Amino acid sequence: MLVDFAVACLRAMPFRPKMIFASLVGRMLFLLWRSRRADAVYWSSRAIGLPLDDPETVATARRSFANFAKFSMDFVDSAVLPRRQRVAAKLRQMENKEVLENAAKDPRGCLLVSAHIGNWELLGSWVSLLGRDLYVVALPLPANSLNKLAIEVRENAGMGLIDTSGAASGILRALTRGDWVAILADRPVSERGERVEFLGRRDHHPIGAVRLAKRARVPIVVGACWSDGSGGYYGKLFDAIETDDPAVTAEDAMSAALRHVESVIRQLPDQWYIAYTSNPSEDDAN
Repeated sequence: MLVDFAVACLRAMPFRPKMIFASLVGRMLFLLWRSRRADAVYWSSRAIGLPLDDPETVATARRSFANFAKFSMDFVDSAVLPRRQRVAAKLRQMENKEVLENAAKDPRGCLLVSAHIGNWELLGSWVSLLGRDLYVVALPLPANSLNKLAIEVRENAGMGLIDTSGAASGILRALTRGDWVAILADRPVSERGERVEFLGRRDHHPIGAVRLAKRARVPIVVGACWSDGSGGYYGKLFDAIETDDPAVTAEDAMSAALRHVESVIRQLPDQWYIAYTSNPSEDDAN
């Protein structure tokens, strides 16, 4: 009930005051949440190539918190709009949009790879408008009320969900029957992942979905959407990575996908939301 009341209040607020409020909340969390602040500073340092204690590194991490709070408000607010109206209202321009349109015409499934940048959910809404069923691999949120809200928002956007627990079978089934699966590949994982070059170091990344895409012989499309600062979003899609070429290994495909993701992160480091602890990279460990 409390979450429903808070969501209703936020949706009733005019856009500009809402974004100012969100920015203040994000900056306050940055000050108070010490562990996540340290994580955000670490990843901001890697994204912009400056030391941890450099003022610009800290400022980038602080802006990332503020921007994530704004995105969260926008995510909840826009969820009440019909899919077509949401995409039309929010997506101002998409570079290389024909990549997604051509992939949607292919009867095969597709692995859509993005990152915790801007409004990644907007890509999923667009895919569903192109007539393809999309399943998002997502961690459940810690609070049941918030998790219920996230599920409702995604289902309203035409997206199904695959829980990260035992996700492999769900991903493979979806891809082989011609559906799309979306993952966020920028967050390094534990020892389960492969060491892949990312932001100048080698981290464990979730390569399992890419292995399944290769097994199903479906293409991989990498894309991202980021805020233009006025309530709209710009986006970019990269050329599809074909996995049915025997010469292309899963490691090759994952590395190519992460290079695309990295290029967007370096361009927009303060719209990258990755305040998560991870195992150290090889360089950190050494």
